[in-house]
Amino acid sequence: KRDFEGIPENCVFTDKVEDILSDENLDVVVELVDMRGAVVLDVFRGELIPHWQNTVNIDARSLSAGMYQIRISAPGSVTTKKLLLTE
Repeated sequence: KRDFEGIPENCVFTDKVEDILSDENLDVVVELVDMRGAVVLDVFRGELIPHWQNTVNIDARSLSAGMYQIRISAPGSVTTKKLLLTE
């Protein structure tokens, strides 16, 4: 099981930095998706460094206020967390 730490359950922000921790080298995809599951922002595609605070910037200034999800995909696992954007 792969576990991503550092993403709070509920967030309120317009410009966000996420810290993602992993126990192993992983190729990951981080996307911001709307509540229908459509990708609205391709945030990051690359490798995480194990036991290191991997920082991902989410620039949501061009998005409308509303509920979104941060989706982190790695081989064999997907993690999602809620994201509330306010004006």
